[in-house]
Amino acid sequence: MTHYQKEALEDNKVFFEIEAAEENDWITTRWIGFQKMERSRAGLEKELDVLKATGRIKILNYNTEIKGPYPPGIEKWIAEEWQPAAARLGLKYAATIISSNIFASLSAEQLETVFEGITYKNFEDEAAAIRWLKDVNV
Repeated sequence: MTHYQKEALEDNKVFFEIEAAEENDWITTRWIGFQKMERSRAGLEKELDVLKATGRIKILNYNTEIKGPYPPGIEKWIAEEWQPAAARLGLKYAATIISSNIFASLSAEQLETVFEGITYKNFEDEAAAIRWLKDVNV
């Protein structure tokens, strides 16, 4: 299985980390701080790059460090641009560990409605998200 060494995206501070560790069959992302449209799109585009490079079909998103709501318009961009591209690259399952920030968790819940052909689930608990990713049939 192809792995991808941990990489961080930053403007004046780190806002996104991604890796595909050898010991897992998924890509792990960590979103940090307030997410502007440019940050969100950059991170999501990096996810597509890593999906393509590794051939993995699962993503585990850590949204536990997000502050505030997702940027306006990102759900539409995800539905129209990112999700179809991710599905073409073979993404089948995405688990998100939601933030305790009420605005970020509400934004994550809204995303559950935009995915077609990709099973997307939100979790409050890291262990449950990992268990689900390990158990899903490929």
